[in-house]
Amino acid sequence: MQFGAGLRSIIIRDLARSRMEYGGFNAYCQSADIVPMESLDTGCNEFQIQDEERFQRFLAGDFERFTLAAIESFYRSRSAGTDLSFTAWRLLESYYAAFFAGHAIMRALGGGVSYLASSEASRIRQIADLYGLSDFDLAAGSVFFEILEQDGSWRLTIRSGTRGKGVHDGFWRDFCDFIQRRAEKSVAEGGSDATDLLAATVALTDRILVGGNGTASWLAETRNAINYRHELNAWFPYHKSLDVNFRERLLGPDAESVFRIDLSRARETLPLFENLNAKIVHILWDVAELFQSISKKSGHFGNRYSRMIALMV
Repeated sequence: MQFGAGLRSIIIRDLARSRMEYGGFNAYCQSADIVPMESLDTGCNEFQIQDEERFQRFLAGDFERFTLAAIESFYRSRSAGTDLSFTAWRLLESYYAAFFAGHAIMRALGGGVSYLASSEASRIRQIADLYGLSDFDLAAGSVFFEILEQDGSWRLTIRSGTRGKGVHDGFWRDFCDFIQRRAEKSVAEGGSDATDLLAATVALTDRILVGGNGTASWLAETRNAINYRHELNAWFPYHKSLDVNFRERLLGPDAESVFRIDLSRARETLPLFENLNAKIVHILWDVAELFQSISKKSGHFGNRYSRMIALMV
């Protein structure tokens, strides 16, 4: 079973049926719909979701903007445009396609990483004060959030994002931890093909990370090596042995299996980097295609997605 196909059983399909409301998670946190709750989990802030449908509209808006950004970045990475191959820039655009896709995948599963400005964090603390929670601890900066269902009610949890070697490193660690926990939850609930989904998730997160969630993200480190240190012979003059296959979009439910993520990190760094980026984008593509098939109404994701694809192909 492929990763994208496995996600179909655990994603929030109601996002496709929601009329999108823009501003996303950050805008929702400033609304009157958020009700702070006491939490026994140190470092984690909890909120009751008063209007589940409205929260889904904000989440759908986030899903759309990240998905369309991922697709646009992916298509740009496939076009060199001159006699120069522009390998480094194409790799970086490929990486950002995967980065945006990772954000979108998390939204489809009911979670995400976002940045709270000082004014936004202060607004949430003010709301908490109104509910008698004066010691509510929520600082500005990168935060990780997810929604949880319990006994028919929905809760939103927010904690500080993982402090890694930069924003991107922290994001990929939170991404890997989150999707792996979602897969493990599916196994515990006896979901269809859940064991295969977990195996596919572990294989993917192992490639993104180095040595597990507590160390660093190989994907972010490689991006830094190309972007900031101009390493790996990706910039002109190119190394004679440089061979990166920028595949166009692959169609069909088995498309993501074409991308090799079992390559050697040491010997085939750039091909693995590109394959991994493309695989993450194609995992999202499977979700996007499903969402499009559910609803193409005006103001819904499927409508905007269809227009973009028509322009791209």
